[in-house]
Amino acid sequence: MMMVDKSPSPSRYIEDLLAGQMRARSLAIAHRLGLFAALADRTCEVTELSNTLGVHVTGLRKLLATLETMELVGRSGDGYELTEIARHSLIGRNAQSFGEFVDFFTDQFESKPISLLLNHLRIGGPVRPATTPDQWRHYMAAMDRMAHLSADRIAQAMQLDRDQTLLDLGGGPGLYAIAACNRYPHVNATILDLDDALHFAHQNISDARLADRIRLRPGSVTDGSYGGPYDVILLSHTIHLFDERTVQRIFSACHTALGVDGRLVVRDLFTDGGRTQPALGSLVAFHMWNEGDAYSVPQTTGLLVNAGFQPPRHVQFRDEQDPEILGSLLISRKTDSTST
Repeated sequence: MMMVDKSPSPSRYIEDLLAGQMRARSLAIAHRLGLFAALADRTCEVTELSNTLGVHVTGLRKLLATLETMELVGRSGDGYELTEIARHSLIGRNAQSFGEFVDFFTDQFESKPISLLLNHLRIGGPVRPATTPDQWRHYMAAMDRMAHLSADRIAQAMQLDRDQTLLDLGGGPGLYAIAACNRYPHVNATILDLDDALHFAHQNISDARLADRIRLRPGSVTDGSYGGPYDVILLSHTIHLFDERTVQRIFSACHTALGVDGRLVVRDLFTDGGRTQPALGSLVAFHMWNEGDAYSVPQTTGLLVNAGFQPPRHVQFRDEQDPEILGSLLISRKTDSTST
């Protein structure tokens, strides 16, 4: 029996890639309009929904039809309602909520249009569009959401049973330090980050009633002055922002800040040696992290060893259903010959 090739034609394949951009734009527009929130607990007819959102009916009908093809809304009689996919991933703060990332990714696309990326390719140099207050808020909300999705698992993977002190370097909203302190009652933590980020951490620490065990230290990841000595340093989703030379300096500063037999836990969207898997790593490296990279496991291993660490252990803490952006861990211990 002859096998039928069901793969798309080359032109259809390219068409699907282009359509993906339009789908992403449709998702972003609907999210920014508040369409998903408006349908959170009701079925709504188009005219009523247009009045709620303050948009024209004609354009809204087109947007709803697009969202229906994307399986984010469905029809119920004369009205529209959310599908289960949209309800679980775009509404509220449940375990699968991903709405904060829609805002974050949308900001990246808006601030780095194709013309800016083309210019970066032609003349080099960093792509540093000005960050608005809304974009900073969206970024911190996305980092907060990422921590909610992963902080407990990372705390478990760090295995702090015999450790006393943790530095959460570039700790943002502070949820990784909070999760570690909740899981290990004997651990005290320090969060080092910029003042604007520590503002979010302060509130979270207060809500968790851990102000007596978590200290805030204003500073920059790149200044190399971290205090210490610490038993463990967590560097979560940070190195992708910087070029290789800066990452090497950060690792060396971490080595200095760690005590004897200390460990460095680096969490990022690490790729394989070919830099193609996970695919999201190579995508965001080009579109978002133009000064840094989606570092591969072999490349990061080399930088760690150069800084005086043992070859790291690669820990996959997420399962297949989790978003790829949660990344993985490289856990490395100071070598005996360079411990201080």
